[in-house]
Amino acid sequence: MLQDSLFTCLIEAQIADEAFVQVYWARASHMGAAIEKMLAAARENGLTSPMVREADPYDIENLACEVYPDPNADVFFATTRYSFPPEPTFIFPTGIIPSGVEHEEADDVDDIQAGYRRTKDANGLIEIGVNAGDADLLPAYERLLLQHEGYETFWYLIHDHWDDAEDQLYENSE
Repeated sequence: MLQDSLFTCLIEAQIADEAFVQVYWARASHMGAAIEKMLAAARENGLTSPMVREADPYDIENLACEVYPDPNADVFFATTRYSFPPEPTFIFPTGIIPSGVEHEEADDVDDIQAGYRRTKDANGLIEIGVNAGDADLLPAYERLLLQHEGYETFWYLIHDHWDDAEDQLYENSE
């Protein structure tokens, strides 16, 4: 039987006008299972849309903060949250989570692979986030339009995360 390892995640969330990060830990046989446990715990703590910002294996000997319920639990979290002004942040494509230990900052476009994420809100509005380079953007947009029978309106927001560029918002209802 495989012994569980300890993993940690930095989870970002927003409640009303407060954005913050908080550290979670979980024991699991692999990182994917640990991430699912930590996200479930974050949701149980009232976070409706928690986002994993970084994840790593963890040595309990390095624990230097107050946690709840306790460090022997299957899932536990730091009692302190670090707040910051809400602002748009880069959302990595589905399946990509940087390491906080091995990865200092995601600032080189070549380090980030193309990908997408898809979410649906309570009103049925579908949001598709695409991470693509200039040459891949139009083909990705065309594939997305052809993937579904039809859209009432297709809004798209373009933002270059590395040049502090202004957002460009477009709409296509044809």
